Amino acid sequence: MPNPFMVAATMNPIELEGVFPLPEAQLDRFLIKISVRPSREGELKELLRRGIEGVNEAFESLTPIAGAGDVLLCRRELGEVIVSEPVLEYVRRIVESSERHPALRLGVTPRGALMLLRVAKLYALLDDRKYVIPDDVKRAAVPALSHRVFIKPEYVAEGFTGESVVRDVIEHTEVPKP
Repeated sequence: MPNPFMVAATMNPIELEGVFPLPEAQLDRFLIKISVRPSREGELKELLRRGIEGVNEAFESLTPIAGAGDVLLCRRELGEVIVSEPVLEYVRRIVESSERHPALRLGVTPRGALMLLRVAKLYALLDDRKYVIPDDVKRAAVPALSHRVFIKPEYVAEGFTGESVVRDVIEHTEVPKP
C-alpha cells in the first residue's frame, strides 16, 4: 500500500439493503465518524439549480489542497504536540466514564482513547498550538468516539445514539483545572 494510505467509507442510512453494519472491532479502526446533516433550504435550492450535470462538473473540477507529503508532514507534527498529565488524566476519566455509562454495553476501548488524543492533537494544530487543552479533547470526542461506543438495545429503542451518549459522558466528566 502507498504511504499514506487512507480508507473513507460511507453508509446511507436510508438504503440499507445489501449493506450491513460493521462489527465493533472493524468500526474501532476508523479514526473519525462524520455525520452529514440534511441540507438547508438555500443549499438544496442551489443543488437543484446546478442539477446532476452541474454537480458532476463541480466534482470533476476539484483540485487537491494537500498531497501525500503534506499528510506525512502533518503526521510528524502530531508527534510534536504535547499532552500534559492533567489532559491525559482527563482522557482516562472519559474512558472510564464511558465504561460505566448505563446506556452502553461497550465503552471506549484503549484504541479509542488513543484516537481521541490523536484528533485532539489535530485540533490543537489547527489552532496553531503545539499542546492539547481540554477543549481540544471535548471537540474531538464526538467524531473520535461516537462510532466506538455500543449502545444497549433498550437504549437504542429510546433514541440514544453514540453521539448523544458521548456528549453525555463529556458533560459529566470533570475537566482539569489550569
